Amino acid sequence: MTVVGRIFTLALALLLALPLVGPPPAPAAEDVKIALVAPLSGRWARQGQLKKMGAEMAIDEINSQGGIKALGGAKIVLREADAGDSVEKAVSAAQRILTREKISAGIGSWLSSFTLGVTEVAERLQVPWLTLSYADSITERGFKYTFQTSPVSSQQAEQALDLVVELGKKNNQPIRKAALVGDNTAATVFFFKPLREKLLKEKGIELVVDEVWTPPLGATIPPPPCSSSSRSARSS
Repeated sequence: MTVVGRIFTLALALLLALPLVGPPPAPAAEDVKIALVAPLSGRWARQGQLKKMGAEMAIDEINSQGGIKALGGAKIVLREADAGDSVEKAVSAAQRILTREKISAGIGSWLSSFTLGVTEVAERLQVPWLTLSYADSITERGFKYTFQTSPVSSQQAEQALDLVVELGKKNNQPIRKAALVGDNTAATVFFFKPLREKLLKEKGIELVVDEVWTPPLGATIPPPPCSSSSRSARSS
């Protein structure tokens, strides 16, 4: 073979080899794992299942449209954990789900008392957490990784009282007396607090009953019956 022939053969071989030595294909985008902590068993299982169904619907819609485009089409994957029926179980579930694998963010908890515990775990592990729970204290602790989208309990109390007072006026039945009866879970505590301290007084409403009980979070028994003071206040 002549020198020219050998050069041509070498050039052809290099051209054929170019695809093999070119830049490697871009790696597939890594899945974005989102943790959901909610009661999936026990007395609040229905609410937890609804949250899970809603999350799955949203994830399916996003993934079917190409995933997260800003992350190269990354798909969202849901990782759920059962908060059960107590704060202790919710915290344990959060600890497991957030340390088992890389989690980008978390949602849920449902009951404010659960969320207070779960967000402590998320804050310590620096995992952003988005919640719909109401208690004011969820975002009053100076946490950097906890985000709350719903109106807090104190705002709901003010709005609810305005609505009830307005309804009373429209029906010529002004509200003169009120009773606060409820449990001492976080959302309720922060709902009652402004009513007890100022809102009822500002409306000229007398607080005649103020009763709080500790609910058996792990049981399925109903709350205690109204006390005699509640019944007498209602009949007066």
